[in-house]
Amino acid sequence: MFLFAVTVTVPLLVQSVLGAKVTVLNSCPSDAVKVVGSDHFQVMNDTCYLFLTYEEVTYDAAKAKCQANGGNLAMPKTKDANEFLLQGMNSLKQLKPMWIGMHDKIEEGTMVWEDGTEVDDWGNYDWANSGWFGEGEDCVALDPKDRKWHDYGCLQTGLLNKIGVSRNAKLPFICEYPIQKDGADSDATVKKDKADDDAAVKKDKADDDATVKEDLDSEDNTNIVLEDQCPPFNCPDLDCGMDGYKTKNNCQLCECA
Repeated sequence: MFLFAVTVTVPLLVQSVLGAKVTVLNSCPSDAVKVVGSDHFQVMNDTCYLFLTYEEVTYDAAKAKCQANGGNLAMPKTKDANEFLLQGMNSLKQLKPMWIGMHDKIEEGTMVWEDGTEVDDWGNYDWANSGWFGEGEDCVALDPKDRKWHDYGCLQTGLLNKIGVSRNAKLPFICEYPIQKDGADSDATVKKDKADDDAAVKKDKADDDATVKEDLDSEDNTNIVLEDQCPPFNCPDLDCGMDGYKTKNNCQLCECA
């Protein structure tokens, strides 16, 4: 079941992986690409990213949508991956923060990725986790304006929630999926098979040409051998007059024509 809204599909070519030509169409979830549109997908290394810029939901709803299609909220664990997401947001002219897979729901102040690993801080935090509001601001979004991670409300907890004010922010989000290597490998295999077939055809033609040439050379040599095998022509007791002499295999015989 796919939980994304429909948009227009635009083919997108992306990076090359393992020597195979990788595209969104052969590397990302095919059903999701058909529903969402390939212009919202981008690939880096072995990960396919989906930028849902036009749909704003709570953190938990965003996570559920990503997982329903076999993925998770994006986890940019390196500076390069984080920069790639920012570039993707920029290419889609996205100005709002987007949910990524990071939170401190388990232990206040200890950020972890959605896969349970602890976040390595390289100075990309900009937390508002303090005061009355901090309890509920446990989930993280990537902000394209200052390029930093910001925490937003994602739980029905905290003082404001107790008095009826929701702290559940609704934002667009980024999903990640492992690339479907079978698709890229299949394309590469088809190309390799075609190249092998072309090479085999060329080899067969070369072999045929060599065989024909060998046969022609053999015929020429046969004629030469036959010419060299003519017996000495000496017919002292035979006079054919104007009729001339008979020939056989290019050899003159002592018989009148």
